Amino acid sequence: MTRREETQGRWAIPEDIAVETDPDDRSAVWVLRASRGVIVRLPQVGLLVWRASPRVSDTEGLVALLAAEHGWPSDEIAQPVQNFVMSLVDHGLLEERSGHESN
Repeated sequence: MTRREETQGRWAIPEDIAVETDPDDRSAVWVLRASRGVIVRLPQVGLLVWRASPRVSDTEGLVALLAAEHGWPSDEIAQPVQNFVMSLVDHGLLEERSGHESN
């Protein structure tokens, strides 16, 4: 996937993000946004949600994408996905692109 494809949706992953695998838990990563002093540990599922977020225009689309790609039940993941994305936005690990309204 090209950088252009990654940023066509509602959210964008900021350019100043660093991602490192957690040496104590290879199924998790550390995400650092140096300009904001934010360090967050994402489990593997969180990493999948974070990386898929820029590809869609809203949380409903994100839920549908994740359900289709991973076989997760939409009705069970809808609220956790919405909460997680809003947390990523609050921590500065996703930025809302201009022209998109909040859900």
